[in-house]
Amino acid sequence: MTQSARFEDSSAQNNLPIKAFSQAEKFEILSAYLDNEATEQEQRWIKHWLLSDLQLQQQYQNQLKIRAAIRQL
Repeated sequence: MTQSARFEDSSAQNNLPIKAFSQAEKFEILSAYLDNEATEQEQRWIKHWLLSDLQLQQQYQNQLKIRAAIRQL
């Protein structure tokens, strides 16, 4: 993951970002999450987004299917 895609915790009270993330940034963090390379903060963001972001939910499901298919090869 690129250094620019890593974000510091900007909201200590609720551990959620106050910056609006683009879908591309969310996908990059999701990829790190699925590769077990996400920081603790990124893991919290992903868990929040999976509850509230339909597009990210679909990307997550698609990535799980792709990864399962690759493992079967």
